Amino acid sequence: MEAEVTQRTQELWLYKQIMHDTGEGIIVTDPTGVILEVNPAFAHLTGYHPEDLVGAPVSLLISNREPPNYYRRLLINLRKTSRWEGEFWISRKDGSSAPTWLTIDSIRDLEGRVQRYIGFFVDISKLKIAEESLHKLAFFDPLTELPNRSLFMDRISHALSRAQRTQSRLALLYLDLDHFKDVNDAYGHQVGDQLLIETARRLLSQVRDVDTVCRLGGDEFTIILESITQSSDASLVAKKIVDSLRPSFFIHGQEIYAPASVGIALYPYDGKTVDELVKNADAAMYEAKDAGRGQFRFASGAAGKSSKHRLEMEALLRRALKKDKFVINFQPQVSTGSAIFGSNRGLVGAEALIRMGDKDERILPPDRFIEIAEDTGLIVPMGEWMLFQACAEANRWAETGRPIPVAVNVSQRQFEKGVVVQQTEAALAASGLKPELLKLEITESLFMRDLQRSVKVMQALKEMGVSFAIDDFGTGYSSLRYLDSLPIDILKIDKSFIDRISSNQENGAVAMAVVSLARSFGLISIAEG
Repeated sequence: MEAEVTQRTQELWLYKQIMHDTGEGIIVTDPTGVILEVNPAFAHLTGYHPEDLVGAPVSLLISNREPPNYYRRLLINLRKTSRWEGEFWISRKDGSSAPTWLTIDSIRDLEGRVQRYIGFFVDISKLKIAEESLHKLAFFDPLTELPNRSLFMDRISHALSRAQRTQSRLALLYLDLDHFKDVNDAYGHQVGDQLLIETARRLLSQVRDVDTVCRLGGDEFTIILESITQSSDASLVAKKIVDSLRPSFFIHGQEIYAPASVGIALYPYDGKTVDELVKNADAAMYEAKDAGRGQFRFASGAAGKSSKHRLEMEALLRRALKKDKFVINFQPQVSTGSAIFGSNRGLVGAEALIRMGDKDERILPPDRFIEIAEDTGLIVPMGEWMLFQACAEANRWAETGRPIPVAVNVSQRQFEKGVVVQQTEAALAASGLKPELLKLEITESLFMRDLQRSVKVMQALKEMGVSFAIDDFGTGYSSLRYLDSLPIDILKIDKSFIDRISSNQENGAVAMAVVSLARSFGLISIAEG
């Protein structure tokens, strides 16, 4: 009897120590939700004193961040499975709320009746801040705070869908500052950056709250005008914008003139897809420049020019495939020393980058032809060619005593058509390359469309011994929860976060957040430069 009492006393002491010392917030309630006990970590998380909580209803901790049915579903699942786990915004004493990861377990007696509920709270505020920072830098231009190219593509896609559904009109304005390069060259990038900020302010002052103003990059801006009734609505806005940018800017003691040329494409007349509207508005903008700058032009004739360019580029792509006019450049991947690569500093991998020779034997970079290759489906045979050539070259390196892993980009079309597994298997077999020396790079948008299918394809490739990297991490629609679902090995930090990292504190913070995130998931991080 005495031994039993001693044992129970020790167990109670151990329970109290765990409750007191753990960093997780712990709460114990009775079956009706009355709080019976909390630990110091929970009191610290909520700002309450333990005596303020004991005896109070657990509803005291519910914030208004979630709708009531969210908590009803929580209770239903808890009663059904005896356990619930998920994100939970907890209400604090000062009226604020904090994001936590909550796990609730049911404690039942021998007859199966619930006696206690125990909740374990982990503060995920820092993770949320990192995720929000990634989202902001992924979808908003850090200089002007306008939506960037990624968010523009999302906004115009949704706007186009609404226009198609409601049979309404839509206008896309494509704007480029005239002689912006001269301003940068004459006064420096600091003045140029401030000019872009002031330009963004003037643009916003000329449109409705429902309109979307974006900065695509450099001195290029777009404005999405929804639910216009006639083309004159778009021309009225374009005239207001052109007129608003004619007056000079006073920046750092300098008087600067920065008029703009604007191109206008209308849905459905100048295009029925995002690509068609963007290309035709862009072409119309160049017509405005050719006409003397500081004015606007509609996409009259722009569609023909765009179609001609696309047809010519498609013909070049088919010729390059037929006559082997593609070439591969290898970009080195260098380690600065890490837990994964040890103290080794130097070459640890190479990324295969495709280039194409045109009819004049000039080498064209991928941004000139990749989009058209994807639209026409030619990206599939191009991707296969890339795999075969990169594997063959990497195997030649290995045979000379330099087994350097090679990374190859895989397109969404290769995944959708289900050919990437067969292409990879054939490329490895033909080259003799060991699978562990091949890395396949995918973008976030690839797996977001059909996560289950993507994971299935990736698992098949992983079973071969191939590894995976997420390219341009943070610029797409990523969510941290997907990282745990995907069989990936590497996160590549997008170049936009690395550029100006020494002069932009926010870029540096995001880069460090991605590196920390990669470490927490046991992944390698690569910074693109």
